[in-house]
Amino acid sequence: MSITWTLWLFFVPMAYTFYRTFLQWAYWRGAFRARRLLRQYPWQVHEAPESGIGNMPGVRSGHAWLKFPDPGTPGEQVTMVMHSHVRSVWWGGRLGKRAKPERKAQVREVLFAGDPRSAGVIAVPGPRHLYVIHQRLSRNPGMPTEACGDGPDRSERPTDSNWGRHQGSE
Repeated sequence: MSITWTLWLFFVPMAYTFYRTFLQWAYWRGAFRARRLLRQYPWQVHEAPESGIGNMPGVRSGHAWLKFPDPGTPGEQVTMVMHSHVRSVWWGGRLGKRAKPERKAQVREVLFAGDPRSAGVIAVPGPRHLYVIHQRLSRNPGMPTEACGDGPDRSERPTDSNWGRHQGSE
């Protein structure tokens, strides 16, 4: 009997191991982003923020969004979109119009740490529902801050492109 059958037996677990190894880098990068944001900004509690799925200018159908107060302009709100990601599925199932009341109750209180004009971390009370959310414009290092609706005071706050400069050794 040939030994090659054992190669086929272990091929699927080995392929999955390689997949998870490469995928883990994305999880680590997200964890370090969340850590930097949480060091820079305190948690803020938002009771029942305006939210939904799609049906908003600039938001693709099927993408969940939340509105948070704009720290630079009192009375105004900034929309933050949860772009396609495995973790956004949980949020989308609770922010949609057809979500059951008990599911909507799970996101009635939303914790936010960050600047909604660039990036932040959202969560609900309890474990496992931490999500790093960012504005797509802030991820373009060549984009001037005014294009994101930010004023001159925003230039000293961290964004994805200048986090290393504000965190010293990180």
